[in-house]
Amino acid sequence: MKTKLCKPMLIGIKGYAEKYSFLGLENDKLSLYTKDNPSNFNVVPQQLILISLDPNEKIEVGDLVCDGKYIEKAIVSDYLVSKKVIATQDQLSPEYIQQFIEKYNKDEVKDVEIEMEDCGTSDSTCGLIEHTSSTGERFYMGLRPKLTKGFVNIVKEEPILYTEEEVWKLLESLAEESSNGFLNNYFLKNWFEQNKKK
Repeated sequence: MKTKLCKPMLIGIKGYAEKYSFLGLENDKLSLYTKDNPSNFNVVPQQLILISLDPNEKIEVGDLVCDGKYIEKAIVSDYLVSKKVIATQDQLSPEYIQQFIEKYNKDEVKDVEIEMEDCGTSDSTCGLIEHTSSTGERFYMGLRPKLTKGFVNIVKEEPILYTEEEVWKLLESLAEESSNGFLNNYFLKNWFEQNKKK
């Protein structure tokens, strides 16, 4: 599976850039609720995007790019200060947006890995690098985000799980490596029985 590491990023819509109080949904739109005084909240529209963390990401004319505040289409190749936008909010599932809101409000937002797929087509909407064949036919090649039901596939972080047998093997190898004999089978067996999930 081909993947790309991306950074979730909020950008203001219509140039809003205010200190936030918390993130939420207002009429199904992502919004920052800001306070300009203790009793009054302002609702500031936001858009959630994913930007590429690949330092060698090639930016082509027509790609969406972000300078940290705004999104625009690249009019020249290789913007120096902008990052390539890999996905916009309309390509992110409602479940991911809700999860992002919860993580954002707890200050726990992490980078995400998304699935990518090969794209070789005559369709310019692919938004990838244009090539011309020896017969003069134009086609596009590269990688694009893999979509399922119109949404980007975000690779879920799977917790590392061990079977009881695997844990025992690890503990036994630790006991064998212990040079002072402190870790013995009796000690490990008691410790394991006391600490395993029931």
